[in-house]
Amino acid sequence: MTVSASSQMMLFLFAMGIGGAFGLVYDILYLGRLLSPCGKLLSFLLDCLYLLACGVFTFLFLLAGNAGEVRFFILEGELLGLLFYRFTLGLLVAKAMRWFAARTRHAAASAGRRLKRPVVRAGHKMGALFSEKSGQIKKRWPKDRKVAQRCLKPVREVMYNLFYKVRHKMAKPAARKK
Repeated sequence: MTVSASSQMMLFLFAMGIGGAFGLVYDILYLGRLLSPCGKLLSFLLDCLYLLACGVFTFLFLLAGNAGEVRFFILEGELLGLLFYRFTLGLLVAKAMRWFAARTRHAAASAGRRLKRPVVRAGHKMGALFSEKSGQIKKRWPKDRKVAQRCLKPVREVMYNLFYKVRHKMAKPAARKK
């Protein structure tokens, strides 16, 4: 199968665009890392999912654009697009994301300091309420237990036990013959 020079150039330019999109997606994941206190394991998992998604998207692009044939210039186009994005627009985007994350963290910390006192006060009130109610329940527990036992039928009068006794009285084991 022959591929014309113009279609190769179009595939190369599309691959550069896809590489730039990969860079943008990675920067969005970078913002997520900045905002969340995720550890190394979560970062590793996000990177693995990112690489898997990039691989699947590259495969689908090769399948649609070049009938599934892997051409070096397409992979090179993706890499060049990613690097071009990273060293031009990506620097500005990363700087803006760091600024945004710092402001967001500052606002969240400020809100946390403002909300801490009312939340702690409400927690103390709820704890005192639960402590009081549990004390009342402990005092009432023996009386409630006696009342519950009085309300139940004796075990020998429960319907299931009556049927069980009748059934087993009728079906006595046969006497052994010697």
